[in-house]
Amino acid sequence: MLPPELQIPDPKNYPQATEIQGEPVADSLPEQSVSPRKLYLREYFKNKSFLFFWVAIFCLSFVVFVVQFFETRKQAEADFVFEKSFFIDSYKYFKDRIWYAIDVGAAELNWDIIIFWFLGAAILLCVYIVVFLFRRRKLVSWGKATLFFVTNLLFYISFFCVFLPATILVVVESLVQSQYAKVQSYEKLLITDFEKINDTKIVSEMVRANSAPVEVFDDTSFLFQEKKDKLSFVEAYAIPFAFSGLNQRLDEVYNQEHLPYIYFPNKGMLVIDQKKFITDLGYLFAEKYLTSLFIDEQRVRVKNYQVLDGKEYKPFYVQAEISRLANYVTENKEIYNANIEVIKNRTSILNGIPARLAYEDEQYKLYVLDKQDEYRKRCSGNSLLNGCQGLLRAIERDKQIIMDNKSSIESERQEAIENIENGKKFNKEIEVYNADNRKTIADLQKGKIDDSIAESQSENAAGNFFTPSTMIIRYFGDELPMSTKDYLEIINHEILHYYADAPDQEDVLPTFINEGLTEYFSTLSFGYTGEKFYSTLSYPLEVRVVELLLKKMTIEDMRKVYFNQDTVLLRALFQEHFEGVSYEEFELLGTDITKESWLSDQYIEDYDSAPLLVKMKALLFPEETGIIEEN
Repeated sequence: MLPPELQIPDPKNYPQATEIQGEPVADSLPEQSVSPRKLYLREYFKNKSFLFFWVAIFCLSFVVFVVQFFETRKQAEADFVFEKSFFIDSYKYFKDRIWYAIDVGAAELNWDIIIFWFLGAAILLCVYIVVFLFRRRKLVSWGKATLFFVTNLLFYISFFCVFLPATILVVVESLVQSQYAKVQSYEKLLITDFEKINDTKIVSEMVRANSAPVEVFDDTSFLFQEKKDKLSFVEAYAIPFAFSGLNQRLDEVYNQEHLPYIYFPNKGMLVIDQKKFITDLGYLFAEKYLTSLFIDEQRVRVKNYQVLDGKEYKPFYVQAEISRLANYVTENKEIYNANIEVIKNRTSILNGIPARLAYEDEQYKLYVLDKQDEYRKRCSGNSLLNGCQGLLRAIERDKQIIMDNKSSIESERQEAIENIENGKKFNKEIEVYNADNRKTIADLQKGKIDDSIAESQSENAAGNFFTPSTMIIRYFGDELPMSTKDYLEIINHEILHYYADAPDQEDVLPTFINEGLTEYFSTLSFGYTGEKFYSTLSYPLEVRVVELLLKKMTIEDMRKVYFNQDTVLLRALFQEHFEGVSYEEFELLGTDITKESWLSDQYIEDYDSAPLLVKMKALLFPEETGIIEEN
């Protein structure tokens, strides 16, 4: 039986209502003191509205992470950020797979969106909890309210901490799994199809058939170093895995088959023997970078392309210079002999002029003087005999013909005298020029090079192009370790020289313009921009001069100047765009810049602040220099 205070009163025991002044009045109920029942913590979590809020949080978070999954996958396939640890052998696929995946996969997430959603949802959760607890403040103690708040917040944070790595792992795992077929195809090619990866002709056809430049990677130790802008995420992750398991196989294949390089379809070339690669395929690979930009200026491949060691380079360079100068001597000798023939011919003309003038005098006597006597006899006085007017006109006509003939003879005499004088003058110059060339040839044969720039090139240059079609590349080997891509840039530079060569043209562009434009166009063909553009330059000062010119000139005009070696057009464009600036002073300063580039032993830390370049800026843009000085 319930206690009296909890029993429901019997309605018949209630006092009856009585009417007072027409209004019902009830007797007063007895007062009862009932304290509010305290709620347990588990009852807070059973609240339907709160559960609905959590379901909404989970659903929206799931949507956010699904979107992040596809965004991350898309971004990862387009770009990838590498760490040096990526190349360490201990970073194998099976050993540290989970932590590796988290490490590289987390770098691809859009953390701005993740953090924004995390903080936004956390703030909404906190606000909702506060409102929820405030409305139940009489039923909730401070301790339980705090515990409830912290529990929900920790649960929310734990949800993110578990869901986020899981999303990253799923992204990376899906990418890797999708690459197994490609990895297996590489293994099959490497192990079974030796002919396809070692036959230069087959590889050449593969490269030619590829519309874009084929990537080149040096040995397995540094397979993808500095290639992050060229590799997709899946290639960066799957291919090293394949190679890490195939290092032993690579050694076996190389030892058995002596493979200098391995071609992976749709990926690129793995270079094992660098010198062999740039000898066999370097020209072809380098030319691919020029195809898209300079297809109209392309020429057939050079006839003589060689890759030489440092000890071989200088003798070849010297011999090429000897051959070049010997050709000049031969050509000049032919011109010398041709001039002698011209002098003989013009001397013969001079010797025949007195006889030609005497003949014209006889013609004058016969057709002018004799006919004038006939006219005086027949047509004297007022006689108007038939034929007199015609005879008079014939006399005047013949007189003019003979005068024109004598004038022509005089012009031929002056021209012959001028030709003889110029021929003798040019032949004297040829004698001096050929004597200098013969002396230079003799010095070169003795191993002596007087020209300081030529000496620097023979000792230090990485490549040279010799008219009409000889190209040599210096292979530095262990003397100066260089990537295969660096050698391709050198070959590319020399190919552009070949495209712009004008062997039959007397005037060529100044060296600083020629080298500056060659390096500028070559670097552009590789797609380098920003800091990468300037870090790859072999002629940093010359390229900066070109960039100064391009502030006012157009790239199309500079292309015409370069590929036609058009000094006249260059001067005209310079005078048009840099009005009031001396072209001669510009050329002299540019020549000094070339000497600075080749001959100075002083290391330049900041090329933009180099003294000669500052002078060039002041020459070309005095107004800007003035503003800088005033400020």
